[in-house]
Amino acid sequence: IGVPFTEICQRIGGQLFDVSSGEGQFLLYNVGPLALSGKFDVIGIGHNADEADRLLTEVLPELLGV
Repeated sequence: IGVPFTEICQRIGGQLFDVSSGEGQFLLYNVGPLALSGKFDVIGIGHNADEADRLLTEVLPELLGV
C-alpha cells in the first residue's frame, strides 16, 4: 500500500495483536525485510475460520484504506 510499516501499525491500532495481553485480531510477521516500507504477512485471529477470513478480506483492507 506504499506506506511505512509504522503507519500500517497505527492504522491497525488496537486490533494489532498484543502478546502481553493476548488481545487483538491481526498478527504481523515476515517484517524483517522492511526498512520504512516493503511487504509483510498477516494472520487474522478469529473465533473460527469464517471470522478470520472476514477479518482479512473485509476488516483489514478497510483499516489500511485499500
